[in-house]
Amino acid sequence: MNIDQVYKSLQEKFPSISLATIYKNINSMIDICFVSEVKIPNQKSVFELTKKEHSHVVCSKCNSVMDIDLDTSSLMNQAKSLTSYSLDYSSIVLNGTCPDCK
Repeated sequence: MNIDQVYKSLQEKFPSISLATIYKNINSMIDICFVSEVKIPNQKSVFELTKKEHSHVVCSKCNSVMDIDLDTSSLMNQAKSLTSYSLDYSSIVLNGTCPDCK
């Protein structure tokens, strides 16, 4: 869900809740690794419960986001050797057209 969807959903049950409260709580949940932020180019970030490392595919037409398990180890090793960086994790977002929008 993006922040607007979270706000709208919570506002139905808690009409007096503020957007600032939601941001503060989401940031706290990110800090304790309960929630992860998925940054998608040209869109608002979405938030999901933290789980094992995975990548995402995004539909360029309907903006749906789907989790996908990819083995990124060879890409990470290649990036390490090209840059001499010490890499912690990968965040990969692949864009295309979902089956429903084809």
